[in-house]
Amino acid sequence: MAQGAWLRRIAVEYPRRPVARHPARPQAHPPAGAVRYFYFPQLPQKQFYDRADFPWLDAIEAATDAIRAEWQAVGTGDAVYLWQNGELNEANAALCPQTLAALANAPLARIPGHSPSVLFSHMPPGTRIAPRNGPTNTRLQVHLPLVAPGQCRLRVGNDVREWQTGRAWVFDDSMEHAAWNDSDQARVLLQFDIARPELTADENRWVATLLEGIDAFPGQKLDWKV
Repeated sequence: MAQGAWLRRIAVEYPRRPVARHPARPQAHPPAGAVRYFYFPQLPQKQFYDRADFPWLDAIEAATDAIRAEWQAVGTGDAVYLWQNGELNEANAALCPQTLAALANAPLARIPGHSPSVLFSHMPPGTRIAPRNGPTNTRLQVHLPLVAPGQCRLRVGNDVREWQTGRAWVFDDSMEHAAWNDSDQARVLLQFDIARPELTADENRWVATLLEGIDAFPGQKLDWKV
């Protein structure tokens, strides 16, 4: 696709500028105005993706025990990053070689200054995460539960699922999502963002270039966090 045609497909929400949804899209997806920074229209609207579409998750799930052991070694905290906003945390990464090896074939999102982010996410018992929307629909989130004691759930749109140790899922965090831990133990995930499979390599590159341009504008750097 020529770059000019691609630019006609996209809509940049900056500042917050509503973009109309196609009437055929499922109502589980929020209005484009709920996506905080960048909205790419006409992408499929899926809350959770079919696990079978991501065969590279097999190697990651198979490494669950090794990844959990590295999480225990690297230290505690609500969020322990191996990659953060597109930059490798060399100290933490050095302690987690098997985790990074397991991710070798994952199509990590690549947006300078923003992605990838790879982290261990710790959710204490009794915690609730209020509904929110991610910054863009040009990436997806992956969760690999390392410790899932039960009664720990994620809602994406109107689909509620319970984390199960060693079973990964892929979801679109641009949709409204919320989480809760009603157990008496902590829930721990390996979490990372990947490129959307519906976008071509050129489209992903152009998205990254566009966002870099916004970041370069004085005082306008996009601030999103995983």
